[in-house]
Order: sequence, then structure tokens, then C-alpha cells
Amino acid sequence: MPLEKKPINNKDEIDNRITFLTQLVNTATDKFVPLTKINSKKLPDNIIQCIKIRNFYKNQRRKYPKIFSNTLINRATKDIHSKIQEFLQDNFRKKLSNVEPDKSNIHKAIRWLKPSSKANISLADSDGAIIDPGLIANKIADYYEKIYEGENLVDKGDIDFAVNEFVSANTALPNNINNLNNWITNIPEVMHIIRGLKNRKSAGIDGVSNRSIKNLPSSGLFQLVAIINAIITLQYFPNNWKISKVIPIPKAGKIGSPENTRPISLLSGLSKITERIIFRL
Repeated sequence: MPLEKKPINNKDEIDNRITFLTQLVNTATDKFVPLTKINSKKLPDNIIQCIKIRNFYKNQRRKYPKIFSNTLINRATKDIHSKIQEFLQDNFRKKLSNVEPDKSNIHKAIRWLKPSSKANISLADSDGAIIDPGLIANKIADYYEKIYEGENLVDKGDIDFAVNEFVSANTALPNNINNLNNWITNIPEVMHIIRGLKNRKSAGIDGVSNRSIKNLPSSGLFQLVAIINAIITLQYFPNNWKISKVIPIPKAGKIGSPENTRPISLLSGLSKITERIIFRL
């Protein structure tokens, strides 16, 4: 299904367009990006050469989108994924074939196959240790919810009033619609911000990573610019981008209890780009 090229005229269309763009990017990422992280330094020369050729195709596509199709890029990407999977399988078979009971390398093989102990997180509870990830997440979520509600916060009405007053004072658009050209953004400005994104930053709750954003095609960039400009002209920040993914970070050593964690919030990478555009207003 192609991306919509119609103008965005209301708040519901902003939310719908964001949802559709997010789903499209995540579908493409799941389809073409291998799940296994590969150290390029350990790849054979023939695979590295294929990656360089594919990257050359991508650069040509960005420079000449009208005359350079995605066909070669897609073929090269599928070929790379196939070769990487074959390479991983060969390495796995070689490691297993070298393991012999009468040699000391069997202990190394056991450590290699054994799951990392770092993944075994538990919480202390009156009924014993909690090790189920879902129960741990709910326990920590209940703890954070109690902290940030009720008597621990000032009156919600005061917060809403202060926020609305600040927003109204700092985001008013000019009455003359002809001046909107001084406020809206464009593809070069958005691309400049995207180039500065850090690849290793974690994705927000929408699952769209900075690496995926950097590889948006021209049609995706056009949609993002249209969404940002609609947000500015309609003075509406989408609800999808107000939700963050909360990650509990242990304060020291093992978690043990929710009190020994501190939360960090991961916002959508697309929303951060929009905030950068709004901030420069």
C-alpha cells in the first residue's frame, strides 16, 4: 500500500499518518534487517565487498531518486542476508565439530552455548524470588505508578494550567497565513537533523530506530516533513509521540527490589526530530 500524498488537514489525519508510517518502517525493518548482530570485521571479504556495493547503490539512489530504482538495492540486500546466514551456520558447525570429550575445549564450548547469566534478573518478594519478566515488569510499573501519583505530586490541575499557559505563550503562530512559510520545514532541513542522529540510541515505544530513520526513502522523508508541517500549522502534538518506553536501570549491582532502580524514558526518534524543528521556532 503506497504512502498517502494527500495534504493533512486535521488532527486525526496526523495521528493516522504517523501510525501508518511507523508500521511501514517497522515492517520493512523486520523484513530486510537480519536479527543477528554481525561484527563486520569478522565477515569474509566477499560479504564485505557485497555490502560496499549495496551501500554504493544506496548512495546513488539518494542522489538520483528519479532515475535509480530500488531493484538493485533489494537484490543486493537479499544476497547479503543469504550469505551472512550461510556464514553463521558454517561457523556454528565448525565450532561444534571441533568439540571433543577428551579435550579441554569442551569447557569453552559449554560456556559458549550456555545462556548469559546477565539475562537472569529477579526481584525479591514475600513469596520468594520473581524471575518471570512479565511479573517483574508489572511489579516495577506498580512501584513507579505509586511514586508518580496521589500525594507524591502537586495538584494535577495546577500542572495542566502551567503547561497550557507556557505552551500558549511560546507556540502562537502568526495570524497572517502568508507568514507560515517562515515556520514550516522542508526535506533538506529534516535530512540535516537526521544525519546527526546517533545509531546506537535505543528506539522508543514505536520501535523505529535511528538507523531506520537514516535509511528512509525519499517518499518516507516527504511524509515525515508533511507530518511535521501539519503539527506546526494545526498546533497539535500527536498523542502517539507523548508515550515513552520506560526502562528500569539498576542503581547498583542486582535489582533485588523496584526501589533499587531508576527509570529512563525513551521517546520516539521521529518525535525528537519534530521537537528539534519546533524548538528552532
